[in-house]
Amino acid sequence: MKLTISEFGRRANVSVRTLRFYDEVGILTPSNYNEAGHRLYGLEELSKLQQVQSLKFIGYSLQDIKGLLTSERNTLDDFKDSLALQLHLLENKRKEIDQAISAIKRTQAITESGHPITWTLLSSILFQEEHMDDQMQWAKENLSEEIVESFIDVPSADWERWDKEMLAISTEVKRLIANNVPPSSSEAFAVVTKLTLLFTENVEDLEAFSKQLEDMQKHFDDNPLEMEFRFPNTFTQEEADYLELITQEMENQAGDSPPGR
Repeated sequence: MKLTISEFGRRANVSVRTLRFYDEVGILTPSNYNEAGHRLYGLEELSKLQQVQSLKFIGYSLQDIKGLLTSERNTLDDFKDSLALQLHLLENKRKEIDQAISAIKRTQAITESGHPITWTLLSSILFQEEHMDDQMQWAKENLSEEIVESFIDVPSADWERWDKEMLAISTEVKRLIANNVPPSSSEAFAVVTKLTLLFTENVEDLEAFSKQLEDMQKHFDDNPLEMEFRFPNTFTQEEADYLELITQEMENQAGDSPPGR
């Protein structure tokens, strides 16, 4: 029994356009035509279509499917050999999807925080989600095991809280700049203190952490582009410069304080 392309497509739940495309690229070519030259499909074509759909379901591209199904050997050997690679590709794809879902959830959380959002902050968070593995690998190579472990396996709820607090700090920095609040003011000192506490809340050995941060900063001072490519700044350049001035003022005042105070 032979069916026209439209009837075959309806029964197989495949569009006529898809069937025509499969014919054009040589994946599923009907073996019969009617007197008017129209394609006719039967059980042989149905079996071939089901093979194509099965391979598509587990992630094979049409090019790979064509190679497998039109091989001169036409055995399962090539298919068996490719399964391990296909599994690896799908596992990587699943990981990327999980990362994208996590990024969307973090983004949703900060958009509902009530604070104004900048593209600088948003892109920094999304970059972190996308490149988390690379950043952790770099940290393992350049920081102590204790410090790295304090940032590994942080629950998603903590990341969302961290994002909201970071957004609140960013909003406060913008307000201070807009109101021309001097870097030496108590308000300015308070915002840097909040920022420092946020970054170090999971760190037990603050002295060791500070020393490693100093070494890391020296490295990035010698390689400024590496910092931007690896860890995009959460703040705009104006905000980063302002925070740097505050930090310098705090260090100056600490240096001027009498010992023991």
